[in-house]
Amino acid sequence: MDIKMKNADAKTVIIVIAVLILHLANLFLVEGFLFEKGLTIPMESVNYENIKIRALGDIAGMCVIPVIIVALCWRRLSVLKLSLASLKVCFVLILSLLIFWLLYADYSIRGTYKILFYTFLIGFCEEFIFRGYAYNLLAPIHRKGAILISGAFFGMGHAVLPIVHEQLSLEKAMIAILSTIGGGIISGYFFIYLEERSRTLLVPILVHAVMDYSYKWYGVAIAIGVFVYFFVNNKKTDARRNSYGKKLLKRFTVLILVGTMLMMVSMHAQASDRLDRLIEEELSKPQVWNVTTTAAVTGIVVGAVGLMGAAYQAGRYAARQCEVRLGLTKSQYRANRWTYRAALSGLVFTGGTTGAIVALGFDDYYMGFGGGYTYVSLYTEGSCYSDKNGK
Repeated sequence: MDIKMKNADAKTVIIVIAVLILHLANLFLVEGFLFEKGLTIPMESVNYENIKIRALGDIAGMCVIPVIIVALCWRRLSVLKLSLASLKVCFVLILSLLIFWLLYADYSIRGTYKILFYTFLIGFCEEFIFRGYAYNLLAPIHRKGAILISGAFFGMGHAVLPIVHEQLSLEKAMIAILSTIGGGIISGYFFIYLEERSRTLLVPILVHAVMDYSYKWYGVAIAIGVFVYFFVNNKKTDARRNSYGKKLLKRFTVLILVGTMLMMVSMHAQASDRLDRLIEEELSKPQVWNVTTTAAVTGIVVGAVGLMGAAYQAGRYAARQCEVRLGLTKSQYRANRWTYRAALSGLVFTGGTTGAIVALGFDDYYMGFGGGYTYVSLYTEGSCYSDKNGK
């Protein structure tokens, strides 16, 4: 009996890993084909004329394997945690996505496709294949191994775009793949925690979508709020609390979620105006283009936005202003990237962790990375259809 069980477990592990490899291979082939044929369409360029090509490419790259799995496991979807649970949290997350859509105020075909893309093609497909399928089938065999395997493949998926669009050599491609594994495991475990505490895959799907579609830093704040909610409602700790303490913690968590959402709506307009005003004041002075100017503009944005906890987005916003207002192109930055990184490193010493995140956001913008694992998803700013120069 033990030998049969071990053989069955080994077979399950092999099948799961084979499916994950097949998923990444399919994604790589679709990306490569579209890139080679010049069919890449950036998210910001989506319109009625090219929406079919964009949608077909996204579906072919992301949905083929998940759809096959759903078809084969239709009667056992509960095993993959596709169940209706934690509906109140799901409602809050859906409401957050709709609020983001309103804050973006883009009601064109591009804006509509963007929210659908991050909710279904990214949130659902990635969580279903890596957590719903891979983790849930491997966890009964070896939970820690399931976390590592599902997280590692989740991270490797984020290396596909750089490999294809930057035409990396085999050596650089391996480095790119290895560099994403750690982040994939960490972020994967975060989504696993949400799935196990909520008892449904819907929560990590929606949290993933909220973080990737996020308006500024609000998505991260909501994700943290959801994590806190499930943490304080952990059954293991509930047993050690009296009923009054439990009710108090629940109410406090609800207040955090509601307060965060209200703050998002009330602060976004004045924050944007304040940033633009500060930058305009600085740039109205006589400027000589150099690294010091870059650091000065970055410092202004950091001071304004860093107080609101948007360090990474502050770095990206500063980079955008340097590109638009000062004329620092991505090619210029990349050619002298270590000089600029050295200048930005001063933020690390003056701002500690916040400064490091700001510098990372600034560098990511010019190096063509979408937003990291915020999650960042597989298709961040340009999706699988960023232009050939990665801009």
